[in-house]
Amino acid sequence: MRPGLVALHRISLVDWQPTPVVALAATPDGTVLAAARESGEVELWETRSWHCFLRFPGQDGASLTCLAWAHDTLDDSWRLFSGGLNGQLLEWDFHSRAPQHACDSFGGAVWGLAPQPLKAIPSGGEADAGVPIAVASDDGAVRLFKMQPGTPGLQYSRTMPCIEARALCAAWHPSGSVLLAGYADGCLRAWHVPTSRELLRITAGAGAGQEDLCIWAVHVLPDGTMVSGDSQGRVQLWDANFGTLIQGFQQHKADVLSIATSPAGDRIFASGIDSQLALFARVTGSSGSSEQQWAHLESKRPHTHDVRALAVVHVAGEEPLLASAGNDTQILVSCVLRFQQEHPIRVCQAPQRPVLQLARVAGPASAADEATGLMPPSSLLLSGQRQQLDIWQLGQAVHPSIQAKEGGWVEGSAVRLNHTPMRLASITTKGPWHMSCAAVSTDGRWAACSNTQSLQLYHLHSASSGEYDGTHPPAIKRMRLSIEVSQQLASATSLAFTPQHLASAAHDGTVALLDLESLEVVRSWTEARQLSGAQAGPTGRQEASCQMLPAVERLLVAECGRWLAAVGPKRIHIFDLSSQQHHAQLPLAQDAGLVTAAAFSPSGNQLAAVTSICQLVVWDVAPASFGRWTQQNMGHPPEALLSLPGVPSHISFNPDPKIETVMIQTPAAMCSADLSKPPMHGAGRKRTRRSAVKPLDSHAAAGRNFRVLKLDHPCLLLAFTSPSSALLVEQSWTEIWKSLPNPVYRHRYGT
Repeated sequence: MRPGLVALHRISLVDWQPTPVVALAATPDGTVLAAARESGEVELWETRSWHCFLRFPGQDGASLTCLAWAHDTLDDSWRLFSGGLNGQLLEWDFHSRAPQHACDSFGGAVWGLAPQPLKAIPSGGEADAGVPIAVASDDGAVRLFKMQPGTPGLQYSRTMPCIEARALCAAWHPSGSVLLAGYADGCLRAWHVPTSRELLRITAGAGAGQEDLCIWAVHVLPDGTMVSGDSQGRVQLWDANFGTLIQGFQQHKADVLSIATSPAGDRIFASGIDSQLALFARVTGSSGSSEQQWAHLESKRPHTHDVRALAVVHVAGEEPLLASAGNDTQILVSCVLRFQQEHPIRVCQAPQRPVLQLARVAGPASAADEATGLMPPSSLLLSGQRQQLDIWQLGQAVHPSIQAKEGGWVEGSAVRLNHTPMRLASITTKGPWHMSCAAVSTDGRWAACSNTQSLQLYHLHSASSGEYDGTHPPAIKRMRLSIEVSQQLASATSLAFTPQHLASAAHDGTVALLDLESLEVVRSWTEARQLSGAQAGPTGRQEASCQMLPAVERLLVAECGRWLAAVGPKRIHIFDLSSQQHHAQLPLAQDAGLVTAAAFSPSGNQLAAVTSICQLVVWDVAPASFGRWTQQNMGHPPEALLSLPGVPSHISFNPDPKIETVMIQTPAAMCSADLSKPPMHGAGRKRTRRSAVKPLDSHAAAGRNFRVLKLDHPCLLLAFTSPSSALLVEQSWTEIWKSLPNPVYRHRYGT
């Protein structure tokens, strides 16, 4: 068998079901985009590299409809609020990853949130009085709530007059004193906020069908022009002084659900049920006069289903971007100024990935495998999504060397299986909350999962003596933890099993060790809680993305059992399990990006990590310094690695200590690298922001170091199971679409 050839075990058994996106909201500085999903999960995306750095787990019965950001002047922080059909206004805590405060809307279901623009908030004492947020409610009233600096949640302020129709959306005039609202009776109303007086009432429709007309989206341009999108597919522009119709467009064939505009107010984007993104812009009249009018310039259909949310992301000094999302579960980004010339980019091929962990069972060395033709024992795969936790025993294949000797077998051919994968255990957690993390021990005897409320530990054992397997499934016993331990380990953000302990990382960065015999916490570390100062942006204000980064994103245990790594986006801490002491903090360059994946080498002497800008960093663990590979290639990153599409989500070492091969995976591609050989260096360039460059054909040449292969389907996990085999967990979008709501019917030519 050719050296380096591995048998790739491709499975699609994991029940991956991403849910539609119902709302998008970007911070005014453009560094963070928040996305709310139907499952109640809220995601925070860092817009420089489009890495999802924080997830708020959802819960059953969640019904989020809208999101809004507000700036707290007391500590210069950003705060996230949401509204839902249950009539609750929630504030989300970035540290505990759960709603921090809930209050009633006093008007039933919440259909829209609109924070007052930052430019309209006066400086000085009035700013300290709070940021007004308009709430469009089901009872027909638009209420004002205030975000008080330093006080959790929202406080009720006042109510605009109630209308006998649902208030569906709201938007502020740039002055901050006028509020525009859209209603389910087909009317737009402009309210003077200081006096609660109605300034304008505009009937958006005319003739029959007016009683069923709904205004789903409104927006106010910097010059005061009002824009509306309704249930008849119309986008209309209205004069701010007299409420007269300036122009109207019937480009959409179904309801217009969302509207977004460029920062300058010269471009309008509209989307809706017909999966269409439409661009309207100011153009100069054909007669040659200086008078400008609005025109429809472009329509695209990059989404396959309803587009329910739009948001403009604008970082100071960079081109603004348009983010769109909807029922197809995917977030797409396109350049606002080059919308007609460029196709939107999908920020993630596999959104809302389930919790996956491969428990690799130690087996014989690769030389012994090839000599005997035997594969090592089957590994275990843990998958968790929402309230379901499954443990699979992977299939066992005939060693590739056996089929290679038979002749006629080339790369890409199928490998015979001795037995197929089997589900050993299925656990359904109690309560409405969805799990945030999970783990399984390498011997398959312990499993654990955590949500925002509690940690649940399970012991898996054979009903009879001996090991359990697919023929003899395990008996599952939930272990009862004391009240003190439960409170100490509640709301874990990451879990990992050592030979004798369960390591847990809390939301504040505290790492604790739970003894599996006594079920008591025997050690805890607080070194990972030390956070560096937030980075200041071009305006001198701290960037929102730096304020929200979690302290610890994942825990890793070396196979030797000595080292425990607490990996955060900006720092990595190493703990010595033998002495139960903090060992060191690994150095990381400030411009290296966010750490998105990491792994120990088989010997545990090295730790490798990949960042959001596709940089590979290798450290020597004991001296806590950069390894030989990093020192030689720090200034010259591999060109092929920089071209890897997507953000790296996993890295895996070959289990054979004699082979220095790693596989780096993104949801769209994989890269195989031999750290003992020099890569083909590029020109030292860095990966540009929001790059989605596809790999070149030369990068897929066999035998090339840092070989890049594009994957046919979204990849959820790619990892070595033995020196000569690897696991690829994938799922096709054809299967995902079966669980999504059907899109609106559109007749296609020739059908």
